[in-house]
Amino acid sequence: MEMRTLFFDTAAEVGVIALFDGKELVNSIEIINRPGSAEDLVQAIADFVDKPQDIELLALGVGPGSYTGMRKSATVAMSWAYALKIPLVTLSSLDLYVPDEKGPFVILMDAKRGKFFVRLGQMGDQITWESEPQLLTKEQLLPYLNEKRIVSSPHQNLAITSDRWGSGRINLETVAALCDEKAQKKEFDSQYPIRLLYLQDPYISRDL
Repeated sequence: MEMRTLFFDTAAEVGVIALFDGKELVNSIEIINRPGSAEDLVQAIADFVDKPQDIELLALGVGPGSYTGMRKSATVAMSWAYALKIPLVTLSSLDLYVPDEKGPFVILMDAKRGKFFVRLGQMGDQITWESEPQLLTKEQLLPYLNEKRIVSSPHQNLAITSDRWGSGRINLETVAALCDEKAQKKEFDSQYPIRLLYLQDPYISRDL
């Protein structure tokens, strides 16, 4: 059964709010992830959603990424799920940046201090993941870049070199498919507070 799903992610500087009917995108907007309280995100979602009572599922990117952004999203998601009495699913924020082009890829997010949040995969008729989300130094990352993988990242100022860059934007088609798959399998997140994917000390992540 298709579910009307509200999704949002603020793990990077530019976040997204999207509405899906099953795997079909209804609407989406990009938002700037400003430091501070969750009020901007709360207002952005309120302006975006015409009929909150029609939302049947909440989906959330849980990092890795900005400590503040992740915490804000989690707080807002728990409030919405509780108020609407609807289930919630969580996704790794790295998984949202899968490139459209077929072939091997590496998804990167800047973890600061010379480190990167990384996930490796292959894009074919479906996504095949080759690693779990991980934290790597530049030296640990370089061998994967030498494999001529497509580099997909929301950060365009990374100090790395590649001749194969993805769009750097959240792939909403992938998001819709991941949310729908979790809904069909009833893989709902029942843990409160929501477990965020830091991959490093959250006090270091505050710098992001």
